[in-house]
Amino acid sequence: MGLGKTIMFKWMGGLHVGMYRMSGGAIGGKMLNHRVCLLTTTGRKSGKTRTMPLLCLEEGEKVSIIASRGGDPRNPAWYHNLMAKPEVEIQLGKDTRQMVAEVVEGEEHQRIWDKMSSRYAGYNSYAKKAGRTIPVVTLRPRGEAEPPPQ
Repeated sequence: MGLGKTIMFKWMGGLHVGMYRMSGGAIGGKMLNHRVCLLTTTGRKSGKTRTMPLLCLEEGEKVSIIASRGGDPRNPAWYHNLMAKPEVEIQLGKDTRQMVAEVVEGEEHQRIWDKMSSRYAGYNSYAKKAGRTIPVVTLRPRGEAEPPPQ
């Protein structure tokens, strides 16, 4: 991703986050008929919090997100941040939740990918363009029991 595009995405992301927070998700809470959450991670190097608006899939208490970075060959910074510190915060509308991130693989990755790409077809073109397996991350409430190993 070029420098100009990176700056534009950061500026647009910051505007989106501000409008979302100010309106409790009434503005920016949906994109392309798909739910948007605000994901807040802690910078792995800086220790500063960073917030990104992301399309998400809610399934009960769990929320899933896709680390597509618009088809870039590299994973997004927020993905590296949550890999280093999986404790994150999400905002869905007016509701803020403390969550723990887990990368899902295999059948669960495919199941979530299929659901999300059926709602936003751009994910499939991102996967082709990226030339990498795009990670799927599931967020579960902090304190919830760890899932059994598969």
